[in-house]
Amino acid sequence: MSWILDPQLFIYVNTILSSIGVTLALSISSFLIATIIGLVLAFIEVFGPKHLVRAIEWYVKIVRGIPLILSLFLFYYSLPRIGFPLPPIYSAIIGIALVDSAYQQQLFRG
Repeated sequence: MSWILDPQLFIYVNTILSSIGVTLALSISSFLIATIIGLVLAFIEVFGPKHLVRAIEWYVKIVRGIPLILSLFLFYYSLPRIGFPLPPIYSAIIGIALVDSAYQQQLFRG
């Protein structure tokens, strides 16, 4: 129990508190974007034409089959190489939102 009162831990309090803010901003923004994309995809899959339904089914199967960490690496390293240099936080938001949108689509579709 002496590690709880260790003065060395108070050095990192500012870093931890600022990291909590970044984590919340990343989570909330990617969740909102994923919800919007998931709703649109679910609506198109239920009421859309057959060729779009097939495309969305393939998107969901592919994205749900790829681990999130691999998607984050893909967006972080690939986007600058094809001409879209983004800050790391935006790459993370896009990666998480696109992966989460596939799961959201399945939830909204029912």
